[in-house]
Amino acid sequence: MAPPVGSLVVRIGSDIRGLTRGFTKGGKLVSQFGAIAGRAAKRVALLSTVIAAAGAALAVKFTRDGLKAVDSMAKFARVVGVSTEALAGLQLAAEETAGFTGQQFNLALQRMTRRIAEAAQGSGEAKAAIKELGLSARDLARAGPDEAFLLIADAMQGVTQQSDRLRIGFKLFDSEGARLVNTLAGGRAEIEKFGKLAEELGLTFSEFDARQVEAANDAIGRIGAVLAGVSRQLAIELSPHISEIAGLLTNAARESKGFGESIKTGLEVGIDLSILFARSFRIAAIAALSTAVAVEQVAGQTKTGNQTLTRFIARVRAVGDATQAIELDRQFLAMDKAAAGAGVST
Repeated sequence: MAPPVGSLVVRIGSDIRGLTRGFTKGGKLVSQFGAIAGRAAKRVALLSTVIAAAGAALAVKFTRDGLKAVDSMAKFARVVGVSTEALAGLQLAAEETAGFTGQQFNLALQRMTRRIAEAAQGSGEAKAAIKELGLSARDLARAGPDEAFLLIADAMQGVTQQSDRLRIGFKLFDSEGARLVNTLAGGRAEIEKFGKLAEELGLTFSEFDARQVEAANDAIGRIGAVLAGVSRQLAIELSPHISEIAGLLTNAARESKGFGESIKTGLEVGIDLSILFARSFRIAAIAALSTAVAVEQVAGQTKTGNQTLTRFIARVRAVGDATQAIELDRQFLAMDKAAAGAGVST
């Protein structure tokens, strides 16, 4: 094998500046994206907190509204003698067919129950209307309000004239009877469908559930009563001290003529202190100025001293009066002339 003739060195270079700039730019973009993502994450976390707080507040409100609604409905059902399940179905029927609220329908049902009872005793406005429908007032009274309502709805199917339906509705339900004609028009079958729908929608509840809700409402009411009691006791205990403090302030105001003298004295003291502070500051500024200029003149730096003098004179004028500032100008002018006479360069 032949010996090598020589060495050949090959150097291969490349311009990677563009690549470097690309990496640098990419790194900046990644950093910017990270910063944006970080801020977005913080905003999302804050938004989540706000949503959670709002959800909790809504949950509390819905719970309180639900407690009040169930409590009110259960109490009314006992007053007229109807089950809460049946009442929920009738309320939903009146709401969807006649635009009634629960309270409005309760009033109509209460009037119907009272007028049926009067008719069963042989009196009242509904006596003739019940007879016209071919029903027995006593049978309706024994059936209960919910069943009586359904019996009346079926009987109204035999009334052909709309004006007669309106008249009978007024006799049985008073002013609410006009709109309830639409509810009664479907008869028992249609009204009972709303009872099933109310159950599916979770609007119905048992007597046991009603008792639990009433107990919770009573407990909340007792908490309010306890807080009211605490507030009253605090008022009772603090009232003598409040009266005593009010008396002391009143007497003090009378003795000082409405605190006028005290306020005047306080303002005078404040003004005197302000003047004293201003004068002290002015004296200190003058002393510092004099020392600085004297030192610079001895060192042969009168020109610099005059510059320092000019700056400090402006400050002294800001806190002192014009007469003293002018006097300072004269003093230091004399010092400059004396320095010039001694051969000190200016």
